[in-house]
Amino acid sequence: MNLYTKLLQRQNDGNPVRVGLIGSGKFGSMFLSRVRHTPGMHLVGIADLLVPSVRAKR
Repeated sequence: MNLYTKLLQRQNDGNPVRVGLIGSGKFGSMFLSRVRHTPGMHLVGIADLLVPSVRAKR
């Protein structure tokens, strides 16, 4: 069973993986662009030292 299948199962069970993102730089931005389209994953919060940059990426 691959990771995508496991995430689909968690979504179907109503038990998504809850994720907190620390840093919204280059790699954080790439993650943010995909997390909305990833089943079984729920973004709980974002922490960054530069609050305006986080708000700009929502």
